[in-house]
Amino acid sequence: MINPQNKKKGNYKHKNYIDMKKILLAVIIVLMTGNRAQAQTNEFEQTRQNLPTVQARAEVGDINSMYQLGYYYNMSGETDKAIEWYTKAAEKGHAIAQNNLAFEYRKKGETERAIYWYKKAIDNKIWFSADQLGELYYRDLNDLETAAPYYRLAAEGKVTIAYHHLAYYYDKKGEIEKAIEWYKKSIEANDQLSAVSMSNLANIYRNMKEIEKAIPLYKQAIEKGDMYGAYFLGELYRVDKQNPEAAIPYYEMAIEKGIGVANISLGTYYRRTKNYHKAIECFKTLAEKNELTAIEQLAQIYLYELNDQENGFIWAKKGAALNYPPAYDQMANYYLRQGAKDPAKNREAIPWLEKGIQSGSVHAMINMGNLYYHGNAGEQNYEKAFALYLQAHQKGHVDKEKLAACYILGQGVKKDEVKGFKLLKENADKYDGNKWRLALCFFYGIGTAIDYEKAYQLNQEIIERPKNNLNRCYMDYIMGLFYETGHVVGKDGKKAFEYYMSGAKIGFTYALYRIAMCYYNGIGTAKNNIEGDKYMRMAADKGYEKADEFLRMTLDIKL
Repeated sequence: MINPQNKKKGNYKHKNYIDMKKILLAVIIVLMTGNRAQAQTNEFEQTRQNLPTVQARAEVGDINSMYQLGYYYNMSGETDKAIEWYTKAAEKGHAIAQNNLAFEYRKKGETERAIYWYKKAIDNKIWFSADQLGELYYRDLNDLETAAPYYRLAAEGKVTIAYHHLAYYYDKKGEIEKAIEWYKKSIEANDQLSAVSMSNLANIYRNMKEIEKAIPLYKQAIEKGDMYGAYFLGELYRVDKQNPEAAIPYYEMAIEKGIGVANISLGTYYRRTKNYHKAIECFKTLAEKNELTAIEQLAQIYLYELNDQENGFIWAKKGAALNYPPAYDQMANYYLRQGAKDPAKNREAIPWLEKGIQSGSVHAMINMGNLYYHGNAGEQNYEKAFALYLQAHQKGHVDKEKLAACYILGQGVKKDEVKGFKLLKENADKYDGNKWRLALCFFYGIGTAIDYEKAYQLNQEIIERPKNNLNRCYMDYIMGLFYETGHVVGKDGKKAFEYYMSGAKIGFTYALYRIAMCYYNGIGTAKNNIEGDKYMRMAADKGYEKADEFLRMTLDIKL
């Protein structure tokens, strides 16, 4: 899976890793200068032409011939023979053979042998080996602290590639001044990692808000062929509220060079700007190669934004088949949405919710809890619902409304209105759903003293920014309570009726009950018992016990 981050939040950095064959050649070039390097370039051909002679010398113990033979077999792709002759030369103290032998063992995954021979080469002052041993510790063993002294040793030995590696170490450690110093040295060296150093140094300046220094460095990195520089420059422009579209050509440049994470970022940009056709195009390129983030994004677009359940299901199922946990939530949501019209479909969501719970998804915990709470999959069980809501809460789920409701109503747990109120209050500033519920607590005095002013204030903070019709109906319901009772705003039956009706139209249970009462009592509308009975039955059909009791009481009176 692509990690759009080597991109930690707010701290973007990356490394280019060089092809193994190129590193081997670089060893030779770095260790020799001018004419000697050219001579080494011709060595393979000379050895090939004089192979019998070189072979004979090597077999009688000539150390340089042993090395030449190892190098010849190495470049010919005969690794076992190369290792055989490198070993013989290395054991006699040939420094470059020791380095190359370590390199071959590293490729084979024989780490202990690689470390042994790198250290032997370092003892012989092959400083490039120090850098490579640092890379082994960092990249192969994920041990940057052990790698760092070897990077320093190589850098002190003027191995310019180590300048970048040492800078990267300091960058990761947060020692920014030292990172800047060594990135600059890497850039001045103008070697194969100088372009990467430009991008990383630009990232540092970007994080320091020194954009005027970052942009030229990104552009220089792009000119030198580091397409991550194009990606990072795209990221910089994307967050520019005045000109986010400036990111597009840089993302496209990175995409053209195969930087997959740029597909994700550009697709996300198009998704946020509601250009779903182009977003799909960006994500699909990677999704077809089983890139999991892209698959997830495609499923989300189809399921939730285009309401194309068929295509959404296809991509969610593909992600689930690849054992990608977010896809379990998407599969469950697909069936739960169908369950709103056909309750039998809720049962098909259960296996996916169980998979989601096993993978630690708090959304799956909440959704499974909802099935138990409402009995929508056949079994109503408040204890199981409460246990799942509590599990999600303990894992940091921001929406505490369900857990709070269990405490307030005593469902699945001993009734504790104060605890329920405190749960809602914990993060009401982060989640609007908790805020309007908190407003109801202040209005009715649930778990706290009645405070109409506070209730009104909380509701007003969010009423102008509802996220969906359901949230809006809750807020309107609260406004209806204020206008019906006259608290804070003064009595106005007509406005109360209008606010209640906005929720009743989409089937909000409590609003249906209040509309029925408005018709019975002539609040904001003419008295009409027939309409009152209709809305009261609708509320009762949704399981509202108060409405059911009202209807039974009315029936008893009539009888």
